[in-house]
Formats: sequence, structure tokens, C-alpha cells
Amino acid sequence: MGNGVSCSFKTSANSAKCIDPDGNIRKLALPVEAAEVMLECPGCVVAPAKEVLISLRVAAMRADEELKPGELYLVLPAARAGCRARDAELRAIVRFSKKKRRMCCTKVFPVSEKEVKIEEKRNTGSPCSGMKSYRNWAPVLETISEGM
Repeated sequence: MGNGVSCSFKTSANSAKCIDPDGNIRKLALPVEAAEVMLECPGCVVAPAKEVLISLRVAAMRADEELKPGELYLVLPAARAGCRARDAELRAIVRFSKKKRRMCCTKVFPVSEKEVKIEEKRNTGSPCSGMKSYRNWAPVLETISEGM
């Protein structure tokens, strides 16, 4: 009795869909490894769309992994590997999925061009804009002298 909805990105049994960094979709004839896709788009990694939706992070595939039939994949710059998925990437997954169902983990709202420009300005720093680097904190333990 939960609110979860399963996600399905099935294409045909002998191909997979791939969304490139420009937002265009390609159909890939299988068998194909992630390395072959990365060679076509230098400096990029391949991430399974299902894992991106579940974890909301860009989980890059190993180069020797084969793409699975009927699945949807994202091709993103290598600097984005391990970073939080952007709203534009989540919208692309929803837009190109075969069965458009309501996603359980994401809220996608319409965005104006002005908001996109503001987000781009914010994200120009590091590739993982939402992630901050924290130093480990260690308490300073000093003896307390008791005055008599």
C-alpha cells in the first residue's frame, strides 16, 4: 500500500536508447559495451537511467560493461560522475522513457529560461556543484585543571 511506482524504459529486444550530452536520443544496436559509446563521445561516461532515478546520482558504468537490451542510458561529461543528477537530466529521462509514468522519487517542475540561466551561473564552479567538501572534525581534548 505504498506510493511507489515502477519505472520501465523498454525499447526493442536488440537495442538500447542513449541520451547524449546535447539531449538528443540515439538507438544503439546491441551488443555494445560502454567503452564503445565513450569512444564516440570523448570525455564522457555512460550512466544507466534507472540507477540515476533511484539514487539521484550519476553512477558511471565501467568501460567493459555491456549495455542491456531495452534500457535507457545517459551519456554525460566525466566530471559529472558521482554528482547529483540535475533536474534537466531527470526531465530527459522522463521525456524519453517509453511508458510515461509518475516517478516516485522525483519532482519535476516546469522551469523558465530565466531560472535555467540562474542555475547555470550557480553551477559554473565545480562539476559537482551541490557537493561541498567538509574537513573531518576532531575534538580538542585538553585537561581541566581543578584549582584548590
